[in-house]
Amino acid sequence: MLTLFFTIIFIAEVIIAFQLILLIQKVDHKVSEYNAKVLSLTPQIEVNISKLRKNVEVALNGVLKLEQIIQKQKKKYKYTILKNIFTTLIFLVLNKNGRQILTAIDLVFTAKEFFDRAKSRKSSL
Repeated sequence: MLTLFFTIIFIAEVIIAFQLILLIQKVDHKVSEYNAKVLSLTPQIEVNISKLRKNVEVALNGVLKLEQIIQKQKKKYKYTILKNIFTTLIFLVLNKNGRQILTAIDLVFTAKEFFDRAKSRKSSL
C-alpha cells in the first residue's frame, strides 16, 4: 500500500514538473519574442534619446541665456531707480518748495507714528 502511495505521489510530481517545464518554455518563448522586438527597436530608441538630449540641452541653454538677460535688466533697472530716487531727493533738498514738501512728508509720518502709538496705548488698557 505504501508503495502505491509513493508511486502516485511520484507520478503527480512528474506531471507537475512537466507542466512547469511547459509553462517555463512558453514564458521563455514570449520573452525571446519581446527581446527580439526590443533589439530591433534599439537603434531607433538610441536615436530618439540622442535627439531628446539635444533638445534638452538647447532648452537649458535658452533658460541660462534668459537668466543672464534678466540679471542684466535687473541690474540696469535697479541702477536707474536708485539714480532717479537720488536725483529726486537732491532736487527736493535744493528746491525751496522741495524743502516744504519734505517737511510736509515728515509731518505726515510723524502724525501717523503718533496715532499708531495712541492706538497701541488704548489697546493695552
